[in-house]
Amino acid sequence: MNLKQEKKFTIDYKALGNRIREIRIARNQSQSEFALSFGLNQGDISEYERGDVRPPLEFLCALSEETSTSLEWLLIGQGSQNACKPGARVVIPDEFELVPRVNGSIEAGQGKIVQNDIDVLVAFRRDWIRKKGDPRRMSLINVTGDSMAPTLLAGDVVLVDHARNYVDPWGGIYAVNINDVVIVKRVQLQHKTGMLRIISDNTRYESFDIEPDRVRINGRVIWFARELD
Repeated sequence: MNLKQEKKFTIDYKALGNRIREIRIARNQSQSEFALSFGLNQGDISEYERGDVRPPLEFLCALSEETSTSLEWLLIGQGSQNACKPGARVVIPDEFELVPRVNGSIEAGQGKIVQNDIDVLVAFRRDWIRKKGDPRRMSLINVTGDSMAPTLLAGDVVLVDHARNYVDPWGGIYAVNINDVVIVKRVQLQHKTGMLRIISDNTRYESFDIEPDRVRINGRVIWFARELD
């Protein structure tokens, strides 16, 4: 897929806030009650509804799933609001699903804090991406650093399936949070010790073992794109 052909959408955060308020009122909840449902404070919801602060991706995905609301409608006001309800059909031009690409980057190296603000929505063919999982639980993010070279290079864009927030028995490449920074690494479970081995494909970087409770698996990397000069 060539990201130069991606469909870009401008998100009106005040309009997004109005849609969040609409959902809350339909649930007959105060801001405090609504915030509690998602582990937030009343002030967070107030700022989101006013459009003063861009809601983090994790909240938007949780809101979409919890309320059976189309993420497309929630973000840009298009399509059917209730498209996620059983029997409903999402109508997206050209049979595309929209996956958010977040600002910031994910480090293939020493690690960095990743912003969760949504940059653009990238269109994937629905028949392809639904074979990979639930697109409502996915996001795209840029890669920096060289520790995963030659598999992943700086500037690559990776598709992360946040529903796969566990390490498969055979391992894989994951976005992981260690000490409040997010990195992309190959992760394998060491069955004899119960430790997780964090592996860099670039042999200049050493692998290391770490206790599973010190690692949060943000999701598995299931696809990447690379632009050619």
